[in-house]
Amino acid sequence: MNRSDDIPSARDGFTLVELVLVMVIIGVIGAIVMPRFAQASARQQLAAAAKRIESDLEKARHQARANSNWVTLRFDTATNSYQYAPMTGGNRYDVELDEAPYQVELVRAIFGNDSDVSFNGFGVPTTGGELLIRSAAGEIAVKLDASGGVTR
Repeated sequence: MNRSDDIPSARDGFTLVELVLVMVIIGVIGAIVMPRFAQASARQQLAAAAKRIESDLEKARHQARANSNWVTLRFDTATNSYQYAPMTGGNRYDVELDEAPYQVELVRAIFGNDSDVSFNGFGVPTTGGELLIRSAAGEIAVKLDASGGVTR
């Protein structure tokens, strides 16, 4: 073994120029990836909010039928929220759509001439209608037909 192999040379390690170059490359890649990540996150939040609304409409229909009593969902575009309000046999709760984890805007909620929808004891809504939610990623319409079916 040669003794010179144990002695560090001036070429071991990285120069300042090499380190700066690597940092610039990482910065450029980050600048490309971050907007795409933010857009994907906004799409996921929008889809999650739509799924939550669909689930609560289905839950209201099933609970109304199970308890043979009225269940109402009250949508409020001014506060970007809605309230799940069963008459009996369940807990009332509010869903704030403009807060985490959804962070979307409730643009429109139209059920006949009202922004509320009620399901009777047979699970049938008083009327069909449509909700529109929006985020930076786009818009999703959630539709309720007169028989209680929910679609996007």
